[in-house]
Amino acid sequence: MKQNKAFALFIIFSVLLISVHCMGEAEAQDANDINIFEELNLDQPENKQPSQAELQGPQEAIPQTNEVTQNAFDAYRESVVSEQNDPLMGAADNEDGNAPTPEDLEAEIRKEAFNAAVNGFLPLRPDEIRRFLEIYDEVKQASNTPVYPYPRSENKVQEISLDPADPPETIRLATGHVTHIAFYDSTGEKWPIANMTWAGDFEVNPPDEGGSSIRIIPMSDFAYGNVVITLSKLATPVIFTLQAQREVVYARFEAIIGEPGPFAKPALIARGGPKTTAGSVQVVSVLDGTPPQSAISIDVTGVDSRTKAYEMNGSLYLRTPHTLISPAWSESASSGDGMNVYVIKRTPVVLLSDKGKIIRAFIKDKENNL
Repeated sequence: MKQNKAFALFIIFSVLLISVHCMGEAEAQDANDINIFEELNLDQPENKQPSQAELQGPQEAIPQTNEVTQNAFDAYRESVVSEQNDPLMGAADNEDGNAPTPEDLEAEIRKEAFNAAVNGFLPLRPDEIRRFLEIYDEVKQASNTPVYPYPRSENKVQEISLDPADPPETIRLATGHVTHIAFYDSTGEKWPIANMTWAGDFEVNPPDEGGSSIRIIPMSDFAYGNVVITLSKLATPVIFTLQAQREVVYARFEAIIGEPGPFAKPALIARGGPKTTAGSVQVVSVLDGTPPQSAISIDVTGVDSRTKAYEMNGSLYLRTPHTLISPAWSESASSGDGMNVYVIKRTPVVLLSDKGKIIRAFIKDKENNL
């Protein structure tokens, strides 16, 4: 009896296993059919009903919203901690090596945002800004520097000839430079300008009332023209040729008229011998500070270095800012800056007046000068 019961239970259990196995194969076949219909873009049979597992499967696969948020935050925190603990990425913010707190994360985010803003508005570093300004200055200097050398500046003292047969004196000018032209008589006093006119691409500043000087600026690199100046109480006009070039520019040009002007100084010695005109070419060259090569320099003591002496053609040419009292001179000339040249005979001592004070200048013999 007991054996029959056991056999019956065995049969029932086997049938149940076979039924469950058949149901599993049927469900697998249904799922396979559904996949085939989806791939072929075919509608499923109307009588096909989704199984309970199909209804419950997708719902179980979708995580809850709170779980997703928590998982994302944990993943971000773990990535930050791993980067900070990584020796290649940097150490953790906390000294104890623990995971950063939300406050630490917020501070890190703000720091990165600040650095990004600085790099966005000020992408160059201070040393790069300095180098940029240096390059800009070099480019500006290169663009403002002419490709040719700057002209050589000179001061010129020249006796002006009023002879109609002589060509006009040429005034050398240059762009970017002002040339000052002043007029003096044979005694070194200023000679006022009555009127003037000019032609050419020049900017000319006329003299003030009673003035004796003008200023000329060329407005182009190779401007060319002339200027006609009438001096007070002088019938013959003074004509200059104006030429702009790049080699030499006259910063100051002192024109000496070889006659006494309206404000000429009276002669200290009234005699017929000495000449009070501007003098010869040698006198003018010594007055200009460029004596001829044939001139022999003579030492002068007892006065400052502004007083010099030269020997030419058996005469002594004394260049000094002081007034010569003795001996008498045969020729003299003066410039607008107060410099004088006297032509005298050889003498060991000369008397000079320095603002009313008598001083002695000693001139060595040529033998002692060698």
